[in-house]
Amino acid sequence: MTYELTVVASCKLDSDLSFSKVEKVLKGVNAYDIAVERLGRKMLAYPIVKQTEGEYFVFNFEAEGEAVKKISEALRLEQEAILRYLIIKRTEGTKKPQVQEVSKIPSVSQIQDEQVSRVIKGKTEKKMAKVTVKTITKSKVPAKGGSAYGGKVKSQSQERVKKGKK
Repeated sequence: MTYELTVVASCKLDSDLSFSKVEKVLKGVNAYDIAVERLGRKMLAYPIVKQTEGEYFVFNFEAEGEAVKKISEALRLEQEAILRYLIIKRTEGTKKPQVQEVSKIPSVSQIQDEQVSRVIKGKTEKKMAKVTVKTITKSKVPAKGGSAYGGKVKSQSQERVKKGKK
C-alpha cells in the first residue's frame, strides 16, 4: 500500500536530526520507495508545546498495512523532535493536492467600500441590508405621587415607619 506521512518537527532541534529520525523509523518497518519533500519552516496556526514555528516534511512510501501501527508508535515516542504527524493511505487514482497561492487578500475596509453584487440568471442584483427600526416610547414624567409608570412608589423607609420599625 502507498502511504503519505506528514510531519511537523520542532524548530528547536536540528531539522536534519528530525528528518533522520523519521527516515530511520520508516526503514525500520521495511518501508520502500521512500520519497521526501521538505516544505520548510512555517508558522503554526496555534502554539504547540510553546512553539509557534515548525519544520514540515512529507514522506511518500510503500509499506505493509501492519507497518502503520509500528510507525505511529515509534513517532509517538519522539515527542521532543516531532510536534505532530499524520499518516494517510493514498490510492493510486488520487493526485497530489496542488497548492494555490493567493496573491492579495483584500482588507475588511476594502470589502465594505466596494459595492457587493452577484449575478443571478444574467441579472445583476445588489445586496442591500434591510434594517427595520422600531421605537417604543413611554412617558418619563412621573404622575403626582407616583412613578413613571403610573403606580405609587413608597420608599423603604416610609414602609418601615408605617409598620412600626425604625
